Amino acid sequence: MTTPHDDLGPHGDLAAHLLGVLEPEQEARFAEHLAHCPRCTAEAARLAPVTALLAELAPAASPQGATAVAEPDGPPPELLDRLAGQVVAERRRAKVRRLVLAAVAAILALGGPAVTWALTEGPQVAVAAQQFSATDRATGVSATVGVDPAAWGSRITVAVGHLSGPQSCTLVAVGTDGTQQTVTSWAVPATDYGGHTELRTGGGTGLAPSAIARFEVRSGATVLVAVPAHPVQLARR
Repeated sequence: MTTPHDDLGPHGDLAAHLLGVLEPEQEARFAEHLAHCPRCTAEAARLAPVTALLAELAPAASPQGATAVAEPDGPPPELLDRLAGQVVAERRRAKVRRLVLAAVAAILALGGPAVTWALTEGPQVAVAAQQFSATDRATGVSATVGVDPAAWGSRITVAVGHLSGPQSCTLVAVGTDGTQQTVTSWAVPATDYGGHTELRTGGGTGLAPSAIARFEVRSGATVLVAVPAHPVQLARR
C-alpha cells in the first residue's frame, strides 16, 4: 500500500530529521540525501531558527549516573512523544512548517521559557549578537557567520557568497581546543551562489561562543573559507 508521504520519497523524512526522531540508519540515509538536495536544504534553512529553539527548550542531559527528574513547569514527555509521532506520520512537505511551529507553540504554552526567534520566508536572517566575516583570496568564497549564545551551546547563522556549483558543502565550528563540530550542510546548485545571490542558512553547535576559534566552509576535505570567531589581536609597538 502506498501512503501519502511515500510519494515524496526521501523528501518526506525532513520533518522527522529536524525533530531528531529518525532511526540511526534512516538518519544516515537522509543526511546523504540532504547533502545533494537543494529542495530539502532550502526548507531546512527556513526552519533552522525554529529547530534551534526546539533544541534550546529540550531538557538538559542528566549527569552520568543521575536519575532524570522532569521539571514541573516543562512540557511533559507525552507531549513531545505525541508531537514527534505526528510529524513522522505526516511527512508531507506542505505540513512540515505547521507541525514544527505547532510543537514550539505547545511547548511555550506549557511553561517553556519566553524565547523569541524569527522565522522568515525571504532571504533575511535574524541579527546575531556577534558577527564575523572573511573572504578567501584563493577561492573567492566569502562568508559572514552570526553567533548567539544558547543554554546548549551556540545558535549559528551563515551567509555564503561566490560559491560555485554543483557541490556539497558543510559549515564546521572549530573550538579553541581543536574540537570540530558540523553546524550544517547544504548542496550548491549548478547556478551557484554568485555576487548577487547568497546562501543563507543556520544551525547550531554544542560549543559556547567563547570556545569557538573559527568557522570553516568546506567542500569535502577542502576549506573554501575560514572565518575567525574572534578579532585578531595586533601586537602593540
